[in-house]
Amino acid sequence: MPISDRHLSRRNCGPYSEWQEFLRSSSKLLSAAVVQPSDCMTKAEALKKRTFEFTVAVFHLCRPLMRTPEARVPTGQLVRSSAATASNYRATCRAKSKKDFIAKLGTVIEESDESCFWLEYMVATELVELRAVKTLQAESNQLVAIFTTSQKTARANYARERNMRLGRRRATERSNPRS
Repeated sequence: MPISDRHLSRRNCGPYSEWQEFLRSSSKLLSAAVVQPSDCMTKAEALKKRTFEFTVAVFHLCRPLMRTPEARVPTGQLVRSSAATASNYRATCRAKSKKDFIAKLGTVIEESDESCFWLEYMVATELVELRAVKTLQAESNQLVAIFTTSQKTARANYARERNMRLGRRRATERSNPRS
């Protein structure tokens, strides 16, 4: 049976008020999380903020569920994967090279996708109702799409720059043949 407002109050397995507050504020949290980069905020900073707010929203969803034995493992995994999305994206922003950036983005994509999985799992196993996680699922899917596109673009740019360097090297070798 999904954990609903009635379920939590009847079983007394978590703070009813926390769950009610989450349901009321989840749409507010994520609508605020769709950050538009302003003049003084870069896209990277906007994504850092967005991933952080996604993590906070997931935590607020999972907090009352962590007290139930059947939900402890999936909620813990969801909290970990959403936090890993945010923390690994921050690490990506500090990549040492373009190759490192591309590799770290792969980790961010994996963690975002894992968050999608655990949200779907929790709905399928009726730990939560779909309406409670619909906005989180949408945000998680958007993050996967954003990071996947970013990784593809970074790979294409890296390959283009590499080919340009190789082309210049070959042109230099042709103009200065070794005897």
